[in-house]
Amino acid sequence: MKITVAGCGKIEMEIVAALAAEGHDVVTVDIDADVINLITNVHDVMGVIGNASDYETLVEANVEKADIFVACMDSDEQNMLACFLAKKMGAEDTIARIRNPEYNDNSLGFLRKNLELSLALNPELLTAQEMYNILKFPSAVRIESFSKRNLEMIEIIIPQGSELGGMNLIKMREKYNANFLVCCVQRSGSVYIPGGAFELKAGDKIGITASLPEMSKLLKMLGVLKKKAKHTMILGGSKIAFYLAALIN
Repeated sequence: MKITVAGCGKIEMEIVAALAAEGHDVVTVDIDADVINLITNVHDVMGVIGNASDYETLVEANVEKADIFVACMDSDEQNMLACFLAKKMGAEDTIARIRNPEYNDNSLGFLRKNLELSLALNPELLTAQEMYNILKFPSAVRIESFSKRNLEMIEIIIPQGSELGGMNLIKMREKYNANFLVCCVQRSGSVYIPGGAFELKAGDKIGITASLPEMSKLLKMLGVLKKKAKHTMILGGSKIAFYLAALIN
C-alpha cells in the first residue's frame, strides 16, 4: 500500500518503521529537515520536508496516489486541514489525530462527516480508557468495549482451585444467573470457540462478553472480582487526566 505519514514524532517513527518493515510504500512529511533526514537514513522510506497542510508540499509527497494519509502533527486543526486537502487531492482514506477535548464530543461526528475523515484517533483518550478499565475490572487480563461502551469483552485466567475447573459451559450458565457468553478459550497455545459441552480447565484464558452490569455480577459470583477503587486521586491536569476524570464521573 502507498501510505503517507505527516508528522514524525517518536510514536510516528515507530509506526513508519513497522509499515516499512511490512513492505509498504511509505512517504513521510515533516517540517523539520533533521527529522526527515534521520528517518530516511534509517528506514527505506521517502521523505518530504514541509508543512503537510500546504498544497504544494502534498503535491510533492504524491498524496493523490496515497491509499492512506495519516496526519499526526502537533495541531489538531492542522491535522484536520491536511486530511481534508489530501482527500480532495485523491487520497483514498484519511486518518487524523485529534486530541483536544473540544473536538472529542458531539462535534467529532460532524467533523468526521464533513471533512470526510476515515478515522479520528485520540491517543490520550485511549490511554484514559485503559486506565479506567483497570480501575473497573482489576482482575481482567484484557478488556475491550463495544457498542458505545455498552458491551464489554474481558479476558480472565481461571486460577488453580477455581470451581470453574472441570465445569462445562452448560453447567456454568445454569449455575451463574447472569446474561453472558463465553466466546473463546485459549489453552496451551490453541484457541477454541467453545460449545456448551466444552469443559473448562484451570489455567484457561477465557473471553467473556456481557453488558457492564451483567459482567460485574458474573465476576462477583465467580469470586474473581477484586475490590474496585472507590476513591481515586488524579494528579496533573493533562488531557489524559481530563478524559479519565470524565470516565470515572
